[in-house]
Amino acid sequence: MKPTLFRLCSRGALLAIVSAAFANSAFAATAGRVDFVFGDAALRGSSGQERPLARGVEVMDGDTLITRNGRAQIRFTDGAYVSLQPNTEFGVREYRSDGKADGTERGFFALLRGAMRTVTGAIGRLNRNAYQVRTPTATVGIRGTGGLIEILPDMATLIRGSSGIWILTNPAGQIDVPAGTSGIAPPDPKEPPKPTDQRPSAPPPPQVSDPTFRQSDETTASGEACVITATCDSLASPPLVSGPGYHVSYAYGGADTGNIGASAGLANATFSGSSQLTAWTDAQGNTTSFAGSHMEGGTAAGVVAWGRWTGPTSTSIQGVPSSFGADEGFHYVVGLPTPTATMPTTGIVPFTLIGWTSPTGSNGLLVPGTLSGSM
Repeated sequence: MKPTLFRLCSRGALLAIVSAAFANSAFAATAGRVDFVFGDAALRGSSGQERPLARGVEVMDGDTLITRNGRAQIRFTDGAYVSLQPNTEFGVREYRSDGKADGTERGFFALLRGAMRTVTGAIGRLNRNAYQVRTPTATVGIRGTGGLIEILPDMATLIRGSSGIWILTNPAGQIDVPAGTSGIAPPDPKEPPKPTDQRPSAPPPPQVSDPTFRQSDETTASGEACVITATCDSLASPPLVSGPGYHVSYAYGGADTGNIGASAGLANATFSGSSQLTAWTDAQGNTTSFAGSHMEGGTAAGVVAWGRWTGPTSTSIQGVPSSFGADEGFHYVVGLPTPTATMPTTGIVPFTLIGWTSPTGSNGLLVPGTLSGSM
């Protein structure tokens, strides 16, 4: 939406300045922050001025991000991610998210050229009609959580979903694009979208001149350098939002039985306000819920959480005891299938342990231990 242009008289100037000071927080709220940048990329503000894109830069409503030979990844305040490929122009057209599902939330974007991967956040899962990506030839809606969108050289729009169902619309029609399939909107608006075997393509990873990534390269939400820890990362981590599209891995052990496994496909997960997994239902309809004590756990990046439950467990998984003792537990890791930042193909990439659950014995006879180390 373009701002209305008008001319101020001198008597109205002071009032306009005061009004702007109060309006700034409402109309210039942060939509997200840049998580990762590689190569040449820029941000063009609503005023038309450009500045280099860098890690930690705030992305505002009305901004346009431009990657030339570079790549960038943006994390939005509702937990959504957008990963931009080289030679891409991506605009934030209308973004509203205050953590409340009251019908005012919006995630309207524009992909003018290039390609993007995306994993939606709370806006896409709580109000699917409030999330869309417009291209020169189509509109992409969502009944899912992730996918890739590409503008082809002839300006056709090509999409492929990684989960859920994407909706591809142009003036001539509309199709659903289930996960694992592709759809294309031709450049001629009189031709309706159609399924295709063609897949969006992404350039190979760029060559890295300095192949060593350092902990000091990571930043907090304000762009300050920090060593990654659960505490440091939580400064910028929105809570996980209950809904579909999650993968769950688990392990449990006790006097009666033990098992390890994972959700069959993507699960519907329920979280507490502190991102603790309280229940989940897999693709086969098996539901597990917890009513005991959450012993330890954590969350990182707004897309993954882990923890251990003891006490009563209600589940349809055969053989799981109804309750875990203090020396037992149901361990889990749950997360979204989010795209990762481009990583080097050679060199050294150190990792630091940021979270864990206390190890327990498979027979429930050992006191929970400790875990430490790095990779």
